[in-house]
Amino acid sequence: MAAIYRADGAAKNPMLFLNPIKRCYFERPLFFNGDVMTISGMLQLAASTLVFLLAAVGAKHWAISPTFPKLAITLILYTIGNLIMLRLVREFGMASAFTLSALLQLVAINAIAIVYFGEKLPTTQLAGIMLAIIAVGLITFAPSE
Repeated sequence: MAAIYRADGAAKNPMLFLNPIKRCYFERPLFFNGDVMTISGMLQLAASTLVFLLAAVGAKHWAISPTFPKLAITLILYTIGNLIMLRLVREFGMASAFTLSALLQLVAINAIAIVYFGEKLPTTQLAGIMLAIIAVGLITFAPSE
């Protein structure tokens, strides 16, 4: 990324942010729906996705052999994931945060279900998942008007 140095310390381009350590401006890394996702936002999104994946695995294990500890751990994980999502909603808005999170979870949870748990999906359901990925991708990455 190319740095843009300014003597007055202000950025004319709103798509730039200040790196306080180097006192220069860098382009922000990810754009969606006209909003800008910061590195902090990407880390929060990754954390929430990981927590939701762990919760989904816990839910599957609970469905296979229900016990109270499995249920409690699963509910705690879902609560933590939703608390992280609240921060993302505040920072990027409801539509952007939940749409991007849904796309990541859709791909990751289906991969875990198929690879780890050995679930088999009919061709029609696989096509539906692919169409959902395309739809969420279009919503997420389409330019805003």
